[in-house]
Amino acid sequence: MTSIGILGAGRLGSAIAKRPGAKGIAATIANSRGPETLSALIAEAGPSIKAGTREEVASKDVVFVSVIWPRLQNALANLPTETAASSSTPTTPCSARRCRPSTSASSRRLRSLPNGRPAHGS
Repeated sequence: MTSIGILGAGRLGSAIAKRPGAKGIAATIANSRGPETLSALIAEAGPSIKAGTREEVASKDVVFVSVIWPRLQNALANLPTETAASSSTPTTPCSARRCRPSTSASSRRLRSLPNGRPAHGS
């Protein structure tokens, strides 16, 4: 079975975690403050959801990234470049008219999913 990781435990990341949790599907969620801060979310999401580190989440087959843009680069820093991630970040760093594609390593990591289709925001 495909393993699922969720990077970010704010409102969006928490909502994403609750979906597989409601169906008993295993997933690992991480935030910037450490797994010990996620006990309330884990209790609410269900026993199939576990708290982990960024590195544990990055090792999963599919990673949902729900981190605000100003923190995205730090959230993805030093993670394996082969991490396939789907960005679920609800905000954009600039207006559509002025925004230019980023060439940073974190941006390149989010460009495509394992099926070859572009990731959100690409």
